[in-house]
Amino acid sequence: LWVPLEFGGSGIIAAWAACLLAQKWDVPVVSFKRAGVDAALLFIGYVVTGIFVGQNGLTLLILLALAAISVGTRVNRFVIVASLVAAVIGPLSEALVSRAGFFHYHFADPIPYWLPLLWVISAGLFIDGAVLVFGLKPRTV
Repeated sequence: LWVPLEFGGSGIIAAWAACLLAQKWDVPVVSFKRAGVDAALLFIGYVVTGIFVGQNGLTLLILLALAAISVGTRVNRFVIVASLVAAVIGPLSEALVSRAGFFHYHFADPIPYWLPLLWVISAGLFIDGAVLVFGLKPRTV
């Protein structure tokens, strides 16, 4: 139950943040194909965190590769800033929610050190959603 609520709430906040960032930086070109790629990267990343529970070093390496694909295949300031914001805010919010007692990690205290990378990967899909749903357009193509 926690995951859909977390990602739903995060998606809404990220979409709002993307609209704010779009006022300062040029949004990336997004297609449904790109959204599919980012959804697949997030799905793989999430599965990896479940398969390799307790193997934080291996999880970190795999997520690092996925994050490099997510950001590295469309480098622009908007993507970089949004990814960095997600890498900081996402884990902080999870730490606060964990501290409040809503959930906890079995193999990390208070959160796994690879978690910022999972949020970087998530940012890719959040960006896609904001661009496609709100019709944000790049100023330059």
